[in-house]
Amino acid sequence: MLLRDFLKSPNIHKRVPHITEIKRTLDSNFKKHYNKNGKKFKFKSYKTDKSIYIIVKVPSETVDGILYDIVLQLTKKGSNESIFDYDIGIISNSPSFIYQHAYVYKQNKIITTNRNLLNAIPRKSLISKPTITNSYQVLLYEKTTFYALKYLFEMRKVNSNMVIESAINVEERDMQIVSFVDLMKRRKTLEKRQNVKKDKKKNKKITKKENDSKYTKESTKTQKTFTKTKTTNITKRIKKK
Repeated sequence: MLLRDFLKSPNIHKRVPHITEIKRTLDSNFKKHYNKNGKKFKFKSYKTDKSIYIIVKVPSETVDGILYDIVLQLTKKGSNESIFDYDIGIISNSPSFIYQHAYVYKQNKIITTNRNLLNAIPRKSLISKPTITNSYQVLLYEKTTFYALKYLFEMRKVNSNMVIESAINVEERDMQIVSFVDLMKRRKTLEKRQNVKKDKKKNKKITKKENDSKYTKESTKTQKTFTKTKTTNITKRIKKK
């Protein structure tokens, strides 16, 4: 599939129910995510004797410190020099890609052909059909790849010259991303750390609320005592008169 066609829709030749709503939701979520974490998005381009690769770093929406690797493999087709007329192959080390889309992308021949990159994700995800989410094997945008495309072609306005001129020359075997297994281990560690911080913050708020409540009660009690004492003293003065 050509990059320009993929940008329109992964399923350009088939009618997908609710595709407009799906894209609208993804677009809305991307804008919120980019407004909050735009500085964490990064990309670099590489050139081998076979393809041009663009690796995009997309931050996790839920775990601070986690960056997913999304790779676009662009392979020249014919004599056209525009990268938008290159064939596209994609891979991502995000959970949603692994569990919902890797098999479907492979079946539709829009996954990377670079073996070194394929080794970064579990082999099972490439040979086993998704069983829960996307069990009907619908070819759709995967969230992190959609974010990567939006970042490249809308936020950064990437074009052929920008990609080709900045591309670093490497060997095919040198192309690599963080393995899914290693990334999930790191995610688990950071998630625990993040939850501990959240719990501490939550407990701090609860303690402050309890202290404020206690202070209010003590102040009310003191005020009542003061008022009672003042009233008693006034009564005594009146009796003496």
